[in-house]
This record gives sequence, C-alpha cells and structure tokens, in this order.
Amino acid sequence: MAKQQVKTTPQSYRNRLALKRSDELFVRIMNKLSIGKLYRNPNYTSRMLAQELGCDTRHIAASVAVHTNGGNFRMLINSLKLREACRLLKSKKHAGYSVEEIGLSAGFASRQAFYVAFHRKYNVTPREFRQEVQAQASAAEIEENDPAPCCEGDR
Repeated sequence: MAKQQVKTTPQSYRNRLALKRSDELFVRIMNKLSIGKLYRNPNYTSRMLAQELGCDTRHIAASVAVHTNGGNFRMLINSLKLREACRLLKSKKHAGYSVEEIGLSAGFASRQAFYVAFHRKYNVTPREFRQEVQAQASAAEIEENDPAPCCEGDR
C-alpha cells in the first residue's frame, strides 16, 4: 500500500509575521515614509525601503496588508501622496501653484497619474477639489465679516 501524501498549503506570509512584530514594522515603515517624505520620490520601491529598514520585502508587504485592510505598498504610497496633495491644495501658501505643480511636489510622476489617482479616491478632480475648498473658505470669510443678524425683538 502506497503512502498517501498529505498536501499542505504553505502558511500565508501575512500570517508568518507575528502581529506584534507587524505592528512595530508598520510604525517603522510609516515613520520612514512620512518623516523623510520618501513617498514623494516616484521611483521609491518596497525593496529600497526593506534595505533601509533591514528587513525582507515580504515582511513589508505583510505588514502593510495587515494595517491597510489588504492594501499593498504602492497603495500606501499613493494614499500618502494624496494626503499631501490635499494638504497643499487647501493651503493658502500654495494657492499660486498650479494643480500640476502640486501633484508633482506630492510625488506623482505625471499630471495624468495625479488626476487619475485623485479622481479614483475622491471622485472629483484636483482642480474641482481646490475650487470647492476655495468656495468654502470664501463663504466662511463672508460669514465672519457679516454683522450679526438682528433679533426680531430689536426691530
């Protein structure tokens, strides 16, 4: 009688990384990307990050997947770029910059990549977003400068 081989599926690399270690690694990943603003480099890869952190790219992938509900490194980078782009689009200091300049300074490789990613996430173009923010700021400014409405009893 021949031995029956039991086929085992290898444990997912996501499960191999202990949760505590994954948490610590994700904090290191976010610190490295955010403090150094490495996400602004359109050519920055998970391999480069792994070398800087002294770990394996699979561990980075696993940690990012766990902490972003299944996302990957590129999605994490894009979300950081989009957050930066929103901050710049809202900033009065950057009001003189074109939308394309803001996209490039946030780390997008091209105007098209910026518009596609922005629209996919927020369902508006960066230009429309900026116009909405400016309209809200103008409305708030007008409201601030208007005198308080009279009460009916004061008439």
